Amino acid sequence: GYLDPVVFRAFHRAGVELCSGYGMTEATGGITMTPPGEYVDGSIGKPLPGIECVRAEDGELLIRGAYVSPGYFKPEGEEAEAHDAEGWFHTGDLVSIDSEGHFRITGRKKEIYKNRAGQTIAPQRVENLFRDFDDLSQSFLVGDHREYNTLLVWPNYEGRPELRTLGAEEMQHLVSSLVASANRFLAPFERVVAFRVLDRALDADHGELTHKGSFKRDVVEKNWKKLIDGMYQ
Repeated sequence: GYLDPVVFRAFHRAGVELCSGYGMTEATGGITMTPPGEYVDGSIGKPLPGIECVRAEDGELLIRGAYVSPGYFKPEGEEAEAHDAEGWFHTGDLVSIDSEGHFRITGRKKEIYKNRAGQTIAPQRVENLFRDFDDLSQSFLVGDHREYNTLLVWPNYEGRPELRTLGAEEMQHLVSSLVASANRFLAPFERVVAFRVLDRALDADHGELTHKGSFKRDVVEKNWKKLIDGMYQ
């Protein structure tokens, strides 16, 4: 799972060379890792020996190598399309690659959507910016086939109990300032235009989270349809 760069840096200061990496069962474990002494914030590192990694035109990470599984046993649905004719395994993860060859996860391919203008948006990339704010516990981006992006947020009441003392207007002002800060790092079509503060956290009890804690996007949008639609009126 995700580990904040602050944690990595803390270990490094303590003399422990903690490395960041990426792997999956289909590759018998490791795929990439940051070389010792070359950690870069937010990076999952570089390809390990014996494995090839490329970024497809749509941003998806493709891998192949001697220890990458050649296929699934009796594949069905998406599994049947995971391996192509050239031997590449399609991971479903979207990546970026910097000038030094470090890979970064930017989202999941199946979570990509297009707005009404046909521009492609990876919601997880936008949501990750808001994850860096201590005042927010959850941020959920909406905008699939819509004119602009909106955001549902749940304040970090557990980590910042003083937030419960804020009135509605003060909370709106706080979140508005966070949205303005995040928007500075986004392309115009990725920016958040409106937001709503939820009255409860998104949770598994309402079917909104997977067992790994990821959003079930269709369920969230269905459960909060009235609130979401209000931001597009």
